[in-house]
Amino acid sequence: MAMIALISDIHSNLEALKAVLEDSKRWGVEKTYCLGDVVGYGANPNTCTKYLIRNRIKSIMGNHDKAVITGQGLDNFNNFAKIAARWTMDEIPEESWRYLEKMPETMEDRDMLLVHGSPRDYLNEYVYPDMPQSLFKKFFDMTKKRIIIMGHTHIPFVKKLKQGLIVNAGSVGQPRDGNKKACYCLIDPSRTKAWIKRVDYDIDKAAEKILNAHLPSFLAARLYEGR
Repeated sequence: MAMIALISDIHSNLEALKAVLEDSKRWGVEKTYCLGDVVGYGANPNTCTKYLIRNRIKSIMGNHDKAVITGQGLDNFNNFAKIAARWTMDEIPEESWRYLEKMPETMEDRDMLLVHGSPRDYLNEYVYPDMPQSLFKKFFDMTKKRIIIMGHTHIPFVKKLKQGLIVNAGSVGQPRDGNKKACYCLIDPSRTKAWIKRVDYDIDKAAEKILNAHLPSFLAARLYEGR
């Protein structure tokens, strides 16, 4: 079976998105899935959305996508996220808006369950690699699938349990694990194996766009820190 690429938390970072999709071509990728948060924080929400549409990439909904489309969850955002979400609302044209609002909150493919947050809270639960093993086991009680894939935390990991594989694909456009390189995941479902991949991209250009859009400078600065 050919490889599947998993991307997540693009956050309107076009330079990072292009870099990971180009890199994924080297590995004979059969298809690509996005785990949500296409928009938010960055300066290219429309271009990133259209890039997914043009490349026929299916995406599930993230909490930032939902906030931009419906306003739900904005009250829980920090000030930087609120400013970016409200700015994004005014930047999204009809075609991109339709794509975002039609995204499901979960998706299945063969042995895989795809969610943004977790199997018990599709949009909002944060799952970190150092959480108790018992929590990961509970997730498998909630699905018949043996591979659970998520995003949301911007911190990648791969955990192999007796019940199956749990993967966090990290973040394409705003990594927070101390590594500023764009992050994505390759998975071979037939062998229940996954690999985290890191890719250099033009951070200067992505950061400059954020500043030129008059979004908070913190959102540009953090790209250099991977935090």
